[in-house]
Order: sequence, then structure tokens, then C-alpha cells
Amino acid sequence: MAFDLKSQVQQLCADLINHREVAKWTEAWLACHTGNDGSENLLWRYGQQACASGNDSELRDCQATLENLLEKIEQTAVRVREDKEPKNVVQTHMPGTAWSLLKGAVKTIQAAAARRVGANDGKYLEEASASYQMAFARPGSAVNGRTIADRAVDRLLNQTKATFTCQTWFLLTGTVVKAVRLTAELEPGQTGQLLPDPILIGCVGLNEDFLLSIDRSWQFVQNHWPCPAGHRVVWGLAAHQGINLIDGDSGGASLAAVFRGAIENIPLDTFVAASATLDLSGTLGKVDGGDNKRIAAMQAGCDQVLYHPQTRWDSKRAQEGGRKLPKVDLVTEFNNVWESLSAMERCIRAYQEHWRNKWEEEWPVSVSPLAVRP
Repeated sequence: MAFDLKSQVQQLCADLINHREVAKWTEAWLACHTGNDGSENLLWRYGQQACASGNDSELRDCQATLENLLEKIEQTAVRVREDKEPKNVVQTHMPGTAWSLLKGAVKTIQAAAARRVGANDGKYLEEASASYQMAFARPGSAVNGRTIADRAVDRLLNQTKATFTCQTWFLLTGTVVKAVRLTAELEPGQTGQLLPDPILIGCVGLNEDFLLSIDRSWQFVQNHWPCPAGHRVVWGLAAHQGINLIDGDSGGASLAAVFRGAIENIPLDTFVAASATLDLSGTLGKVDGGDNKRIAAMQAGCDQVLYHPQTRWDSKRAQEGGRKLPKVDLVTEFNNVWESLSAMERCIRAYQEHWRNKWEEEWPVSVSPLAVRP
């Protein structure tokens, strides 16, 4: 399996340096976002396989293969500039944070491989930290690239464990109509810290509006439902094969819900999707592309979508491609979104509590069969 992944990385490298047309280059780059085992990104999966093997030769081979990929992409950028295209290949085909995340991934995997064979990982960690700082740090944010890199290395070496993972949907309607899965994990760490998981995010581009909406949603949640002491939340993305860029602030309500769900250990209903902006008061706002977002939700198996009343959508449109579109419910405040997304779990817990109380009433501890020992 590890050899197969290596050959895929080498083929990706060859494709990237051979294509000059925008469409062909982008198609080759998106090919690395495949598979479903652990990480959807080819490079991370290759690194995970090498680290899991524990074989010194395979680990060093992985380091060299990924370094070669990085060098070839940088050389391609120089070649494209020499061809006098308006922008270099990194700027044109790897939007937003994609280039920084690619470099961070390579250096993180190299650091993990070095640590696995007992070598010095300091240089690799420094380079990974700088890449993550460039990708995620914004004015006023408390992002620390070294913390992100250290956790990613620990994750590759199976040295971290989540306390609880929460998931919901983020509906995209740009060049691709698709529902991307937002994830949030509660794990031991610095109290109230929010970190991105570059392994789950892969090398997809994240634009400024999306990153700012993450900061805003986290601040809103922390103002009302702070992290338990000694815990932090780590966010990620899944099911985003074929996506080159994630942008906009339409995921504000979903982000706040998945953060709160992780903190309170409450699973969210994956048959419901929300799409609305969110401000620090908890007030929602309209989004564009209401009709396409319903299609994205339908493709994800949802039967309900939550919109702000000012979001435009065709109320007469009931089906798409012979499939029933999700019903639309209108919401104006975050509490409305939370009630819908958490309703199923709250009902289950209420039902369990009811029967637990009924059992205790009818079977006191002193006579309960559960208290009897053979």
C-alpha cells in the first residue's frame, strides 16, 4: 500500500510539472484529494502510511519523495513566470492558503518521519510552523503555527486523542455545488484554544472571509459556552474531494453549532444543514445561492435546510433530477439553528432520562436487580 501511495505521489509530481494549461494543472492538483482512509489528501495519507510502518528506509524515502514534489512545484512556478503568464502557478492554481498548507504538510510529515527514526526534527518543525502561521494567522488572531505543527506531528504518530468529535455540513455553491463536512474535536489542551487540523483540511485553499467567519463563530461560542478547563477545540474539513477553494462567510451558523456541539458533547443531526452568516450577537444573515445550496444539501442526504428569511430560493421548486429537495425552514437567530440541529439528540437524552427515572422509582437501589450480585 505504501509503495502504491508513493507511486501516486510521483505521478502527481510528473503531472504537475508537465501541464501548462490552467485546467490541466488544476485537474492534476485536485487528484491528490482522493480516498477516504484517515485523510482525504494523498500527501497526508502517504505520510501516515510511512509513519505507521516504522521502517527507517521507508520513512527516509517518504521524506525525499515529498521534498522532490515541493521542489518540482516551485520550479513549475518559475517556468510559468518565464512563459510570461500573468501570475505564477502557485498564485493561479493554488488559491488562498493552499500553497502554505502544502508546504506545511510536507515539512510536518518530514518532521514526524525524522522523530520516528530518532533524528533531529527541529528544522522541519520550524518550516512547518512558518507555513501554518502564514496560512492561518490574521490580525488579532491568537494562532500559533508551532502549536499547529506540533499537534499534527503528534497526530501522525498517534499521540493525540479526541474526547468528542462533532460534525455538520457547510454548503458550497461556487464552481462546485457540494456539501463539505465541518468537524470539531474536543481534546485535552490549552483551555479555550481553537486550532485547525491541517491533516483533515488537506491542501484546499481557504480564503480570508472563511477564516474570519471561523474566528467570529468561535468568539461567539466562547462568550456563551466556554471550553471546559484543560480542553481545546480542533476544527477540520472532510468530504471535500474536488474542491479547490472554500470561501465566504455563509458557514458562520454551522461553525458556531459544531463548536458548541463539540464543547457540550452533543452530536448534531446530519440530516439538517444550515447556511447563514453569523454576527457576535447571534443574529443570522442572508446568503447567496439558496437554490444550489438546497441541491448540495440534497446530495448530502439532508431533508431540511435552514436559511435566513432574506436568502432567496425558489419555493416552487420541489425536485432536482427526480429527487426530492430538502424543505426550507427560516431562522433569524443562532438559537433557532441550535434547536434544529440538536433536536434529535436532545429528544434521545430526554427519553433516556425519563426511563432512567422511571426505573429508579420502581426499582429502588436497595432492591434493584442491578444491585444484586451472585
